[in-house]
Amino acid sequence: MKNRKKVTIWLIAIIFLLSGCNRDEKGNMPTNEYKINAWDRANADVCSADEGYYVFCDDFLYTINETTVTPLCNKADCNHKNEDCNAYLKGAQDYTIWYDGNHIYVVGGKGGNTYSVYEIKKDGSGSKKLCDLFEAAGYGGTGIMCSYKDGYAYYRISLQKMEDIKTGKITDRLYRIRLEAGAKPELIYENQDDENVMTVITSIYFYEKDVYVGISTYALDNGERNSSKLYRYSTTEDTFEPFLDQHAAYYFIEDNFLWYTSEDGIHKYDLKNNTDEIFNENPVFCDDMYFDGKYIYLTDVWYQQQQDEHSDKKNIYVLDINGNQIKTISVDWTSWILFGDGNKIVVRDYYATNTDGESGGVDQYYFYDKSQIETEQDEWTCVEIKQIMNVE
Repeated sequence: MKNRKKVTIWLIAIIFLLSGCNRDEKGNMPTNEYKINAWDRANADVCSADEGYYVFCDDFLYTINETTVTPLCNKADCNHKNEDCNAYLKGAQDYTIWYDGNHIYVVGGKGGNTYSVYEIKKDGSGSKKLCDLFEAAGYGGTGIMCSYKDGYAYYRISLQKMEDIKTGKITDRLYRIRLEAGAKPELIYENQDDENVMTVITSIYFYEKDVYVGISTYALDNGERNSSKLYRYSTTEDTFEPFLDQHAAYYFIEDNFLWYTSEDGIHKYDLKNNTDEIFNENPVFCDDMYFDGKYIYLTDVWYQQQQDEHSDKKNIYVLDINGNQIKTISVDWTSWILFGDGNKIVVRDYYATNTDGESGGVDQYYFYDKSQIETEQDEWTCVEIKQIMNVE
């Protein structure tokens, strides 16, 4: 029984933590120099606003500016605790938020079992449904993550039928849909699981007219990763094909280069000239990799959590673009990097406690000023959002 519980924990983590949202400057994002370009296992319920950040907590959309938290609602005398609040979106999905400079986009479940893309006005005056993504009726578990480019939403859906909960079998699909009323989803990819292996889409990045998709396989008996491969979807040719022959666990794309981790180190692949070189042969052990145009960030949070005698300290290793490690940032809480821009790194504590010492009921977001990276300082600013557990 103990082993079965451990496997279940692994599977839940794989479904819901291998997710997030990529933001591409060519997709009309507000320009923030040195923006972390992370989708792989980054629970991106944070995106940059004109001032500060947008975050979803317990189906309510907030702005965080320094340490001030404000529901995105301009309705007079609203108590921000019921469905009439303009900041409320039932079933809002953490890993799907995006801001294009005019509107905020997020996937929500207002229609019960139907998940749709909603467009939210940045002045807090309300939202409207754009298009339906999928029906969750008949499934025991669902997971979705979404990324946006050139007027399309690209989204991964993990669906688990009721009869497959015990075995852990999951249907994983990649779709795209145009962000307009009445648009229909276009299927790009569907996994092919067997009895012992689960196949999961873990990441997506854009480069010119192509979409690069990371796909990993995991053993169902212990949750260990068997392989990670990179595929390319051509929007002009409508083809979905393998891109790299070798293992590529984590990767990002920036300025014509694909950076990825493999068994022999960190690689730098020139997408213009199709050349591949090893950038760093001896990186520290990492379970995530991010890049912001200036620094490379490696984290060992997941690795530390899975050790029998794991350290309470989790680390963010900072490298310069020449592969030199310039800083190690240690943290006490359990989180991956959620988001970053020219000023801050944003993370969230998944096991936060209230100020009264009781766990749950609060989201804690930590902000790290990146001007500290090349100094000896390591200060984080914590912002708490109290969860509204029961909407009036």
